[in-house]
Order: sequence, then structure tokens, then C-alpha cells
Amino acid sequence: MAEWPADLLSGADAARPLGPEIRARVEDVLLDAEVLEPRPLDAAVDQRLEAALGDPVAVAMAGIDGPRTLPAGTHGALLENLGRRRRHLVPLVSAAAGLVVLAGVGALLATSTDRTPTPTRSAAHALGTA
Repeated sequence: MAEWPADLLSGADAARPLGPEIRARVEDVLLDAEVLEPRPLDAAVDQRLEAALGDPVAVAMAGIDGPRTLPAGTHGALLENLGRRRRHLVPLVSAAAGLVVLAGVGALLATSTDRTPTPTRSAAHALGTA
């Protein structure tokens, strides 16, 4: 099979001007307002395009925030540090809870002794000496 000589095809891909008739027809079609308005796609074409194209960002980001395994050394160190922190917090939380209970009991006693009559106060009030 004979090949085309290079000199026959040289310049075949160069830009060539359009003829005046073709240029006028192309300009009329491109500047026509009806052609510039978008036309809706058929439902079948729309579904095929959505299925074929999909969402590339969603595909790339799928599972990015999912759980990942830690290396064994990191996992062990993390468990050790968290365990130590909890052991130190137990006495502190217990002491704070005790202080809250004592403060509540003290406030209850302080408010209840001022308002409730005692036998001594009742007798003094009855005698009019209070």
C-alpha cells in the first residue's frame, strides 16, 4: 500500500478562510436568538448523563471522614494516657462532690434554724420576753 507523500499533505491542517456565502450563513445562525436559548434535555438523555457523569467530588471524598486504624504504638500510648488521666480525676471529682454536699447541708441548716421555732424561742415568745 502506497503512503501519501508528505508534501501532498503539508499544510492540510492550516486554517483556511470561509467563503463569503458560508460565512454569512454561519453568522446568521450564531446570532439568531432562538439558537442561543438553551433547550431542555429529554428525560432519558438527562438520566443517562447523570448516571454516566456522576459527581466526581463525591466519589473522591467518599469515606474521607470514616474511621481509620491507628498504628499499634499510637493506640497503646493513647490508651495509657487516657487511663492515667481517669485515675487522677476520680479523687478530684469525689472531693468536689463532697464539698458540694457539705455546702448544701450547711445552707440547709443555716436557713432552717432561723425560721423554725425552737422550744426556747416558743416559750420566750409565749411569755412575751422575746
